[in-house]
Amino acid sequence: KISSSAWASILEVIGRRLPEMTPADVAAASSAVAKIAQSRAKQELFLMIADRLAAEAPHLAPSDLARAASGLITSKVVQPSHSVYAALAATAIEKRHEFGTDPMVQLLNAFSQVRLGGGQGDLLESFAPQAVEWL
Repeated sequence: KISSSAWASILEVIGRRLPEMTPADVAAASSAVAKIAQSRAKQELFLMIADRLAAEAPHLAPSDLARAASGLITSKVVQPSHSVYAALAATAIEKRHEFGTDPMVQLLNAFSQVRLGGGQGDLLESFAPQAVEWL
């Protein structure tokens, strides 16, 4: 078991290195530490990650878009109204033909967990043809 102080150190290092990380690494970081216990450090880190991913969403590959959405939602820190979700959804819709089955399922599952994906551009509707084809 990893101690609370070790997790705090990990969060601190990620936060310090966040500005120099690639967009894909930021998406991976959001997923890697999403399930740790709630703390002030986790809240601060995930809000920084969300802001960075909102700005970098167009540069993410489909697998990274799915990983980012899943990590952010699993963290339970970033509220559904945060702009990151709109940015991830818009980019996913734009790149929907590039998605393989696994990233598509991960992305749709993440957005459906918090009932996101409806509204302008409708993520779920946009991916319906790919989902039906997969089934």
